[in-house]
Amino acid sequence: MTLDEVSRRRGATSELTFIAPIKRGNVPNIRATLSYSDRLKRILTVFNDRENAFNGRNPVPLGLRAFQGIHFAHLVLIDGDTRFLFAVNFDGSASSYLAGLSTDVPWLVHLVFSNCVGWQLIDQRPEVLIEFITRHQVETNFWYAHAPQTSVRDTEWLQALRREVEHAPENTSARQWSAQLQAAATQASAPRTHARRLAQMFAMQEDGVAAEARAKAQFQGVFEPLYERAEWTAAYRETFGEDAPGGKP
Repeated sequence: MTLDEVSRRRGATSELTFIAPIKRGNVPNIRATLSYSDRLKRILTVFNDRENAFNGRNPVPLGLRAFQGIHFAHLVLIDGDTRFLFAVNFDGSASSYLAGLSTDVPWLVHLVFSNCVGWQLIDQRPEVLIEFITRHQVETNFWYAHAPQTSVRDTEWLQALRREVEHAPENTSARQWSAQLQAAATQASAPRTHARRLAQMFAMQEDGVAAEARAKAQFQGVFEPLYERAEWTAAYRETFGEDAPGGKP
């Protein structure tokens, strides 16, 4: 069976579950002395802490918040930290979702899955990521989706509509309402890469420049000790659209 045949789909939404073995031993050529499982656990802890701090506005460059089309995701080390369970719900088919990741954020994906046995660089090749995931894919026996026709963009548009309704002055005219709702709909439906979504999050800040500077420092502080320079700087460039401090690797 193919990736899309194993993946459950309801309406506009699909799920994907896979369990991959984690590499044994310590990670070579990095500052810290860490096993692959400890490195993965440390990364996921940072992701979770950043998600806990999310208040609906502040950017979260360390995690899945700026990725497009994801409803829910579970990333778990299981079986005594020897295997990695990844379960995700997203818009569209499994193959299109993985193709998007492989072209939009291949190095961010690498930072997570390079801890697993059999991983190789995607290098903008969707078939490489699809083959890796398919090899470890697990069929979901039952999957429930409460609103399978509602995409992530639909949810964002509905949230924008609610904000317009709740904060609009009482004397707002029908023409103003129409313009505001049209703007919200256009914003929600516009194509957005990871970098663009993150930039939009920074733009929402009271001091977007300072927020971006903090995010860059946090990114480097987390990943520099855990990965070779070529790895974390490629992910940095992919995230912020510029070279990391110190120039290219």
